[in-house]
Amino acid sequence: MFIYNALRKLNRTRKEKIKARAGQWISPVRRIERVHPLKGERLCAMTFDDGPCRLPPNPALAGNENVELTRYLADVLLSFGASATFDVVGDTSGNYPDDAGEMGGFYWGGKKYDHYPDIGQDSMGGARNCPELMKYLIANGFEISNHGDRHILFGKSLVYYKRRPYRSFDEVLADLRGLDEYVYGQYGYKMSLARPPHYIDRIAGGLTAYDAYEMLGYNYMAASFDGGGWMPQAGSREEECEKMLSGLRAALEADPDALNGQIIFQKDGFNMSRKTPVADALPMQLALLMDYGYRVVGVEALLDRTPFADLDPEAPYAEAVRGILKRKLPVGFRDNTFRPDDPLLFGEACAMLAPERERMRRIELKREGNTSAGGISLGSLHSTAYLWAVKNGMRNDINEQVTSESLAKLLRLAGYPGDIKRDAKYTHSDAAEEIYRNILIKEADSQNGK
Repeated sequence: MFIYNALRKLNRTRKEKIKARAGQWISPVRRIERVHPLKGERLCAMTFDDGPCRLPPNPALAGNENVELTRYLADVLLSFGASATFDVVGDTSGNYPDDAGEMGGFYWGGKKYDHYPDIGQDSMGGARNCPELMKYLIANGFEISNHGDRHILFGKSLVYYKRRPYRSFDEVLADLRGLDEYVYGQYGYKMSLARPPHYIDRIAGGLTAYDAYEMLGYNYMAASFDGGGWMPQAGSREEECEKMLSGLRAALEADPDALNGQIIFQKDGFNMSRKTPVADALPMQLALLMDYGYRVVGVEALLDRTPFADLDPEAPYAEAVRGILKRKLPVGFRDNTFRPDDPLLFGEACAMLAPERERMRRIELKREGNTSAGGISLGSLHSTAYLWAVKNGMRNDINEQVTSESLAKLLRLAGYPGDIKRDAKYTHSDAAEEIYRNILIKEADSQNGK
């Protein structure tokens, strides 16, 4: 147990460093953990990983033998006027190669109780095995996100060293596409969010989950508050429910606005139905949130209201930012900050305005084993976008602040009018307003046949 916990701590430290580096660059893929709180109302999101699941919640409870866990969770949410994002897998078979261990024990396969042991119940879990549950979720307005077709780790992990990860970027991409195409083909639902199994981002060959998600048009759905329903505590059901409730209660008692703009992490799936009383604790958690005036929604719904961690949704430039996002142009950083008052660097402006194919060249070059192009590191998300500008005659330094002249040239290079109102150097908020105005001019001209 000591070694296991030590590895988890080391892994958390490594992830924080990766997140810090991720905040360096403008990106079409943002890691969504929390967003700027709203004024005058309290809004948070909730996510449920690893379903859908047709097994009953807490089978030891009399009367639940014929209840499906995922539907039970959905119905509890609906009864409170709440919604959520269900982060689904495609199929649960063969995703963990280690031994199953004892069903009733605290450990499975030499590890602390984990997601999908070999208990002969694979036909009861995953989107491919639970079409009626998928239909029910979608019909009732719940959001669906991509947790991997087979829930196999994207890359190696210290904590899960016994797990066999995917061996290449192509395998990861095929897995994600498999579930994406299945959900869209079967239900006409286009997913826009994804979460890697166990938050393992690294993929063999120097690529990451962010690269895979960029190719599929996803944002990276993380979370900021642990709902506590992911691991049994080996206590009584009452004790475990209290542990799932106590963290939430303590946060709200200390600050009633503490959950405003946060994403609460919860679990669906086999282990929930067998060990952890999430079905019992969820109504308690929702009742507590309602007592404090919260409305619980899915992550996409939260982002529609307040898309960034540091962008006041009532700021004068917020409409422009939302408009750019709706048109699928990168306008924020990987760590889901917008940084309205920071100087906009030329390389960042290139990343915002370069054609998608030019941004995507970075991924293709990395897949070929390259680490740089034109003397620019491919670790930088604005690398090939900057090279696109250079190729088309611009001579600005990648790290110089954007001026009215350079922004106008970039806009025209990207196919916009290049109509600029300010004669100054630009911050991110200034540039967003100028870019959005050019977008609207171009769209109006297109509608008028110009």
